[in-house]
Amino acid sequence: MSTHWIATWPLAGIVYALGAIGCVVWAIRKKANRLLWPLSGLIFFIAILNAYAEEWPTLKQFRFEYAVPVLMVLFVLPYRSFCLRLIERTGLRPRLAKEQYSFLVVIYAGVIAMLVLSPIFAKDENPPFELFTFVTFFCALHVPAFAAARSRVTKFLAGSGIALPNAPPDISWGFLTTAMAILGIPLALTLIVQAVVHDDYRLFAVDAVMTALIFSLLAVSRRGQFKEYVSGQINQRGVLGKSAERS
Repeated sequence: MSTHWIATWPLAGIVYALGAIGCVVWAIRKKANRLLWPLSGLIFFIAILNAYAEEWPTLKQFRFEYAVPVLMVLFVLPYRSFCLRLIERTGLRPRLAKEQYSFLVVIYAGVIAMLVLSPIFAKDENPPFELFTFVTFFCALHVPAFAAARSRVTKFLAGSGIALPNAPPDISWGFLTTAMAILGIPLALTLIVQAVVHDDYRLFAVDAVMTALIFSLLAVSRRGQFKEYVSGQINQRGVLGKSAERS
């Protein structure tokens, strides 16, 4: 098996595709966890972008301008679902409120920008890599906005009274460890592939940033301080109400 033959295969895309399959198997086993299916979709999107950026001949047959809308659908659907599932863990349920506090408008604006700029990307040396970099950039803008908006959910829930008393438990360390393995192993293999086969670390760098952003979303959503805060507000109101009745 020659090195040239190996170089024609999208090795980074393949290892991420295997990671997506592993996440699907995990999702099937953990039927109650609604985070795993959109996470699988995100890993699959990363696999496709890696394979496309590695200039796999099968994907290069598709004209880039026509492939961009399909790629954006493959990105937006799982990313949106992932963020909404995370914001639901606060107890927030109304759809419009979830959209607002997920701050997905940043991603929607990015998708529109990418669709508009796709003819410009097509003129670059590696358009899929430029697209992947652009997607990662807008995700990097979205994550701090998501964290800031999510912190405002506390006051919103306490004032509106729509939080559910049986909010889901915290994201466990076991979940984070397994997710780290599913995303971290392909990332490590991508580093080896880029170093040995392609001698180009740019794709690995974008993969690393995207992985860090996904873990950042999980990290800011792990703690259950929102449920505790709302419960404290309810108890405080009950105490104040009883005091008012006595007076």
